[in-house]
Amino acid sequence: MTIDFKKIQIDEEVEDLLPKLSEDDSNSLTQSLLENGFDQKFGRIKVWFPENNDGTGYIVDGHNRYKICSKNGIELSDYCFEPVYFDSKEDVIKWMLENQLARRNLQTIQRIAIAEKYRPIFEKQAKANQSLGGGDKRSENYQKSAGPNLAQAVDKKRNLTTDEKLSKISGVK
Repeated sequence: MTIDFKKIQIDEEVEDLLPKLSEDDSNSLTQSLLENGFDQKFGRIKVWFPENNDGTGYIVDGHNRYKICSKNGIELSDYCFEPVYFDSKEDVIKWMLENQLARRNLQTIQRIAIAEKYRPIFEKQAKANQSLGGGDKRSENYQKSAGPNLAQAVDKKRNLTTDEKLSKISGVK
């Protein structure tokens, strides 16, 4: 696939999912890129091309390298980029969070902040699952007829499911 460099963009929502590089890390990366050019040992810049658009690609991994190279006139050619395929922006976000949590050396608080960004995804999944199981109204009516203890247990379990997922992702128990 030939990349049209003029059509590569950074989606701010996607970029803001992850913590910014520290000043020291940014300076080290800049120095390395200036001295060595783009080196594939760091991996290629991953670009998602949504279906049915004008060929615009959005960076999903390599934002910092891309910005530093662009700012400093470091040449990027096709070999610097790797197209990646996702069905939706939500899939991009999930992949980015999982990928970055797996490979970055992050402080616990940073891992928690990243994991919290999963909350809307998990809540959307929970709503979809709830709809498949009869929806809110039916569940609420069942809980009310079964008594307050069951209703509290079911509500507590629902909250814990999302919280447990977030806890697992962040590595915090």
